[in-house]
Amino acid sequence: MATIYQLKGRDGHLLRVALAGPKLVTGEGERRVIQEFPDEVAAYEHLERTMRLHRRDGYTLVEARETDEEEVLAADPLVGHVEWEPRRRRLHLTFRDREGVDELCAAAVARIAAVEAKTLQILCDLASPGPAFPAALARQSLPALSALIFDTHFQTVCRQYDNTLGDLADILKATPNLERLFATGAIELSALTHPRLRELYLLGDPLPERALAGLSASTLPALERLALTLATESAPIDPSAAVRAVRSLGAPGLQHVILEGAQDVVGALRALLAAPRPGRWTRLSINGTILDEDGLLAALSELRPALSGLRALALPLADDLSSEGDAAARRLVPVLRDIDEEEDLLTPTAYEGW
Repeated sequence: MATIYQLKGRDGHLLRVALAGPKLVTGEGERRVIQEFPDEVAAYEHLERTMRLHRRDGYTLVEARETDEEEVLAADPLVGHVEWEPRRRRLHLTFRDREGVDELCAAAVARIAAVEAKTLQILCDLASPGPAFPAALARQSLPALSALIFDTHFQTVCRQYDNTLGDLADILKATPNLERLFATGAIELSALTHPRLRELYLLGDPLPERALAGLSASTLPALERLALTLATESAPIDPSAAVRAVRSLGAPGLQHVILEGAQDVVGALRALLAAPRPGRWTRLSINGTILDEDGLLAALSELRPALSGLRALALPLADDLSSEGDAAARRLVPVLRDIDEEEDLLTPTAYEGW
C-alpha cells in the first residue's frame, strides 16, 4: 500500500507528497522527485521532516488517502498539457492529441477542482476536447470557477472554426458560479438557465444558427454584456438569427450588445431597436457592412427616439461612409462613434485580466 498527501499553500498551490514503501515521491509531472531510502522506516521519518518544513512554509494538509504503489509511481497524464498560475488562480489546459482525450479531460477536471481554479483557459493545439469535457464535468462540478476561456489566442477565429467544447449548456450547469465565458469555434449551445453569468462572448466563422437558437431560448438574469461574432474571414452573414436571439433572450439586466460580421448593419440596427424593445441596453455596437449611406442616415433619423436611451452606439463609419456622411450621422446621433473608437472586446485582449 501507499499513501498520497495533498498539501495546499497560502496562494492555492497544491503539492502532492506520496509514500510508497521505501520511496518518497514529491511533486508531479516534470518536477516530480523520487527519493529511495534503505527501508520504510527511514522513508517515513524523512516524510515527517518534509511535512514539518512544508507546514512552516504555510502549507496545510487537505487530503490523505491510501492507494497502491502503481498510482504513486505512474506518470502524470497532465504533463505538457497543464500550466498553473497560483497567484492568479488561473489554469491553462492545452489539447494536443486526439488520442486519450477522455482520460485527459477527466484528469484535468479533477485537477481544476483540486486547485480551486478561478479562471480556466482551454487551448486547442491541434486537438479539441469536444463532448469529453462536459462528460467529465458530469462527474465533477467546478463551483470555484468564475471565468472560462475557450480560445487559442495564437490562432485566428477562422483557424478555430471547428474547435468544440461540447454543449456549453452542460458546462454552465457544472459551473454554477461562472460569471464570464469567452468561446470560439463551432459553438454548441442548448437552451439553458444560469443565475450568475454576467458576460458572454461567442465567436464563430460562422457562428452556427443552432447555437443562436439555443441562446434565444435561454434565461440569463445576471447577463450584462453579450458579444456575438457571426463571421470573420468569411463574408458577413445575414444577422437575422442573431437579432432574434438577442431580442428573445431572457436577460433583463443586459446593458451592452456587440454584433460582429453583419451583412446589413442598417437592417440589424432597425431590427434590434424595433418596438417593443426587449431591454434597456445602454451600449450597442454593430460591425459589418453598411450597404447604403443614405439608408443609414434615414434610419438614424427615424430611430432617434429609440436611440435616446443609449450612451454609446458604434458602427463602421470610416469603412463605409464618406466624410460628409460620417459627420451627418454624428450630428443626428451625438453618442455615435466609429467602431474603431470602441474597446476591442472580441480578441484575446478582452480576457487578459481575467
